[in-house]
Amino acid sequence: MDVIAKSRPREQCHVALMSFHVTRFARSAATYESQARIQHLLAERLLALWDKPSEPSAILELGCGTGLLTRRLLRRFPGAHVLATDGAWQMLAQARLLCAGKGGEKLSFALQDAEGGAPAEPELWSRAPYGLVTSSALVQWFPDIERHLRFVAGLVGPEGFYLVSSFTDSNFPELNALLASPPFCYRNFPGLVAEKLDESARRAGFTLQAFQETEDREVLPTPRMVLKRIQSLGASRNPRDGGRLTKATLEGLLDSYADHYGERGGVRLTWKSCVALLRRSSSGCAG
Repeated sequence: MDVIAKSRPREQCHVALMSFHVTRFARSAATYESQARIQHLLAERLLALWDKPSEPSAILELGCGTGLLTRRLLRRFPGAHVLATDGAWQMLAQARLLCAGKGGEKLSFALQDAEGGAPAEPELWSRAPYGLVTSSALVQWFPDIERHLRFVAGLVGPEGFYLVSSFTDSNFPELNALLASPPFCYRNFPGLVAEKLDESARRAGFTLQAFQETEDREVLPTPRMVLKRIQSLGASRNPRDGGRLTKATLEGLLDSYADHYGERGGVRLTWKSCVALLRRSSSGCAG
């Protein structure tokens, strides 16, 4: 009884965190595509890791968003059936719109939480096991990456693959440096850590076959545009993680950003991301 009682706050925290992010991404469905320059690059880099001679017959995409990766999967694997899923129906509606006329009967969509707390929908099981599972710019939001990987392991076939991209925990170093200081005092910035991925993958029954980190910099006209870009992508952090953002503290944040990270033409914004290829072991979970 005590063990169950102690586990509830953590589970409730996971649910609250993912509900916050699902809501944020749902609200950004209409603006995401026009702001997702780095996410386009991530999708390209992710597929560049695939060097296998055979084409998977069934592909599951988790967190498809507006279909940035979905459209590339259809071009790269024309013979495969692609099931694209997302936790926000608004994103799925946008993906359906932008993927219209592509894939035909080989493309379908389903609403699915990918964190691992909810069971897979029946439609996911109907085509399992998958030769390839993919996700791009998704897993950085998951507090428990091993939980997610075990969920994926239950859907991918023996010797199947998981192509995954993410932002690292050092993403947005300029903004994070300011948010880590008073009056904000944010901690535990979201993002994937290579060592944690390797360890969690092995425990979930995967081996890490390839891993690449990349840094991309862009210059935006003003600090306010930096925050607007992040908000337009649904990547805002939960305000409960740090100090309350008032009008005064917001203005102070913008002024500090301009003072510390101003460059010719505006201010700097740095994206730090990674792509990885995991292979499912035939022996199942290791731990």
